[in-house]
Amino acid sequence: MVNDAHTCRNGHPLVRLRLAPGRERSWRFVSRTAKMAAASIGTMLLAGCGSSGDAKVAGETAAEHSSTAPVSPQSVTTAVSPTVTTSESPTVETFVGPSVGPLATLSPAVATVAPSPVPAVATGAAEAGAAIVDATVLDGMVLHLPDAPEGARIGDDSHCGGGLSTEGRSDPFLDLVGAAGGAIIGCLNQLEAPQVFIDSLVVAFPSDDFATRAIAPEAFEGIVRYYGLDCCGNEIPEAVEVTNEPGVDGVATATDSDTVAIVGWRTGSLIGAISIQHQDGAAGALSDAQRLAVVQQARMRAPVPIADNVDDDRLVGLGSAPFRTWWLGTTFAPPGLPPMALYTTRYLDGMAELDYSGIRIEVFDLDAIASDSEPAQIFGVADELFDSPCTVKLPLDHPDGDAALLGRVVPDEFFGLPPQARNGWGTLAEGECPDGEPNLWMATVRFDENLLLRINAPLCYNCLSAPDADRPYQQPDGLRAIIAALTPYAR
Repeated sequence: MVNDAHTCRNGHPLVRLRLAPGRERSWRFVSRTAKMAAASIGTMLLAGCGSSGDAKVAGETAAEHSSTAPVSPQSVTTAVSPTVTTSESPTVETFVGPSVGPLATLSPAVATVAPSPVPAVATGAAEAGAAIVDATVLDGMVLHLPDAPEGARIGDDSHCGGGLSTEGRSDPFLDLVGAAGGAIIGCLNQLEAPQVFIDSLVVAFPSDDFATRAIAPEAFEGIVRYYGLDCCGNEIPEAVEVTNEPGVDGVATATDSDTVAIVGWRTGSLIGAISIQHQDGAAGALSDAQRLAVVQQARMRAPVPIADNVDDDRLVGLGSAPFRTWWLGTTFAPPGLPPMALYTTRYLDGMAELDYSGIRIEVFDLDAIASDSEPAQIFGVADELFDSPCTVKLPLDHPDGDAALLGRVVPDEFFGLPPQARNGWGTLAEGECPDGEPNLWMATVRFDENLLLRINAPLCYNCLSAPDADRPYQQPDGLRAIIAALTPYAR
């Protein structure tokens, strides 16, 4: 999913980064993955876009935008500059899965392994004698989910590998990109927590000389623009200044309030960069960036093997909910029905939402929902439709609560985007009951007075999806299978 050309990451207006006094520079728009779109899909759908029962509108886009860019044909699989050497032997942590903690106590936690020597770059890019670093090695140098604060998700992790391009533009950094002829590659990982955004970047150059020129303040400004590291605060960072940490040829910039900061440094033919944005307006972004830069510098000297599940943030929402929740596991494949996989989860006060590839599940703590909140709006949309004498109710057996299928007859004009936005269900809520058999179904389980689970609930008045035989989990048999398979989520 690519952001609108006038907003980014947190929806703030586009900010142009002033990287030298009296001068403004634009930056390259950076895509964000569909995961973050799914995390806010409730808000978008309430505004009248998307489709009910099909919260994978954003998820379906992920296949188009989240794949790793192809590595240049000249790439070689042994990686990193011959100058990236170390006299000491730093402890290297191997990530085995998410293990997050407060930003103030970040550590690259989990099992330690003996450090592996940094392999030398092979010189294989034909004409220029350029060296290409393998993307998997770069991925072992950037920060990952265990480094982020509690509740963090992966933002954009699709920019790892593939030669950089000038895109027909020129600045001190892009001029180096053009001169390298595709031999410069980078790896960007974005960690997005409720109160802080972290960009972790490593760029590999064909030689120490290229990297030395790229870390100069004006060229580093180009790296910031290219990867959108300045996105997206309301305050403009100051000019880039030279520092001494954590590697050599360090640079840094921060806003006056110290809520946004970017640090960069060179290690041999590699440049590392950390960008921090405090969403809560708290100061200390520069010190947080410097602390994380030390963690990343150690990995740049001795890349860390990355387990496949290290950035699996699908369970963040379930893990954050303070009340009991239920789920179907990471995959669900009942007999006679197509398999589906968990895409993402999210938590808002009073509501946990699970987005599977074929259905949405909501769990509400009704006592914890504020009257003007997004969960209250989401709850009210379906409640208004099904709390009606026109609703057909079919009781179901469930060992832990009162379960039922709820069906309504919904005329065709209510499906899809209406000519004019609706603020309610109109005649469906107030008029006579339409004739016919129910064509819209929702399943519910009430576990106690306050705890309610819903499956396939309409998400907004303007985004109701039409019945579709290719979506069996929106029909009674599929909903019954889900009800029967619900399992308490164990934290």
